[in-house]
This record gives sequence, structure tokens and C-alpha cells, in this order.
Amino acid sequence: MINCECFEVPVYLQSNDSWDIARLEPALHNDMPSRGWSCHWPTIWENTDFEQGGIIKLTASGQIWGLMRFEIFPSPSNFIEIFNLETTPANRQPNPKLVAPVGKWLVWYAVNKALEFFQQADDESPIVVLESVEAAFDYYRDIIQMHYEKPVSIAPGEDGYVFSFSPSNARNFCQRIEKELGNPTPVKT
Repeated sequence: MINCECFEVPVYLQSNDSWDIARLEPALHNDMPSRGWSCHWPTIWENTDFEQGGIIKLTASGQIWGLMRFEIFPSPSNFIEIFNLETTPANRQPNPKLVAPVGKWLVWYAVNKALEFFQQADDESPIVVLESVEAAFDYYRDIIQMHYEKPVSIAPGEDGYVFSFSPSNARNFCQRIEKELGNPTPVKT
């Protein structure tokens, strides 16, 4: 089973116009929302290989603000794939964001895990890969600054896009997020 660490991370609470501490930690079966989210998280939970990955949640003020499922593909592939990443429906437009930045911290978690697992990877091969829906294309390209690889069909009639981070891009991403937002603090569980 993959060891999924817990971290405390700084987040901005727009309702208070203040910064607070959120937790990045493994989600539990009871955390899976069944209504109102784009992804059907109970089904995702049932299909997750917890020997090779997990589901991480970001919680603040007693509420789950985001979920991410990832899986590690060791040798010979040597990469982590982010399969699902979603922020809570209250965190979407046209509603103002209530907690920020949820997506950046969830991606940071997967990238940090990839850097831990694949320390010796050459810089020619990606160590983090994700498939994005069309609506999130600009977010991954412009905000997360992942490398756009190619278009892909996610499901019949649903276009998607593959993005990746090489080891050096992954390190740069983590450093940029930590400089911009602060350093995550490991939490003993």
C-alpha cells in the first residue's frame, strides 16, 4: 500500500478575507460525496487501486474543498497519473471561490509524490501525467503550467487533453507553489 502523507497548507478564505490552514490527507470512504459533484466519487473509490495510489482530500474549516485520485506506475513507466481532480461545487464559477488555491495544492501533492518516487528519472520522460477535460485546458496550461502533450478522447464524444511534468518542471512547479503560497508542513498521524 502506498504511504500517503498528511500536510498542512496555507489557503485563503475569501469569506473572512484571511489566510487559514487546510489539510491535504488521504480521503476515507465516508468522505466520498454522492451528489452535486461532476465526478461520481463513490464509484471512483470502488475502482481505486489503493496498493498503487489513493484519493487525497483538501479540507478547511471542517469541509472538503477538493479531491484528487492518483496512481503510481513504477518501473518501467516511472510516472504518476492524476486521474480525477475536482474542487467542491461551491468552489466553481459563477459562485466566487470560497477557498483558494485548492487545485494547486492537490496537484502539488501528486507532483511531490512523483519527485519522491522517481528521484533518478531522466528529464526526457514525464513523471506526472494527467488527462484534462476541455473546460480545464487553460487552467493546466496557464495556471499550473504543465506541458501540453496531445489531444485524447476521454469518453465517447468527450474531448480531452494530456498534460505532463518532466522532473525539472515538477521541481520548478513545487518551488513556485511553495514560494507563492508557503511551505507545506508534514503532519504526523
